[in-house]
Amino acid sequence: MELTREWVTVRASIALTFAVAVLSILAGLAQIGGLGVDGPLARVVPDFVRQTVGFTGTITGFAMLGSGFALRNGYRGGWYSTAVLLPLTAIQGLMQASVLSFPLVALSVLSVPPLLFNRGRFDRTFSPSPTQLASRACSSIVRTGREIATPAASSFPRPSAMTQLWCRSRLAGRHPR
Repeated sequence: MELTREWVTVRASIALTFAVAVLSILAGLAQIGGLGVDGPLARVVPDFVRQTVGFTGTITGFAMLGSGFALRNGYRGGWYSTAVLLPLTAIQGLMQASVLSFPLVALSVLSVPPLLFNRGRFDRTFSPSPTQLASRACSSIVRTGREIATPAASSFPRPSAMTQLWCRSRLAGRHPR
C-alpha cells in the first residue's frame, strides 16, 4: 500500500482523536482520584470545579472514543462530533488546572488542523438498519418507563406487618385462618 499524503493525514486525524480520547479519560480519572498535580492555574480554579470537570472530562473522553471509531469508518457525524469535542476537551483540560491535563490541552489544539484539513474525506452518512432502529426504540421505551415508574413506586404506602405476613404465608403455601 502506497503512503500518500491523503492517507497519512487521514490516519493522523484518527490517531490524534484516539490519543486525545485516552488522555482525556486518564486526566479525568486522575483528577477524580485526587492524583492531579496542581498546575499554575490551580489558584484560579476552585477545587469543586476541578473535580466536576475531571468527571465530565472522563465522559467526554469516552465520547471522543466513539467519535474516533466514527472517523475510522469515515462518517460525517464523527467528523462533526470530533470538531465539537476537541475544543471542549481543551477547555476541560484547562479547567482541571493540573500538570497532568496540559498534554491533553496541547494535543487537543494540535488535533484541530489535521481534522479541518481532512474534512472532505469523512463523507459517509449513517443510515441505521431496522434492527438498530428497533433496538433504539426499545431502549428508549424502557428508559422512559423506568423514569416514570420509579417515583410512582416510591409514593405507594408501605404494606402493614399483617399484610406482609399474609403475603409470605401465601407464598410459602400456609394459609393462616
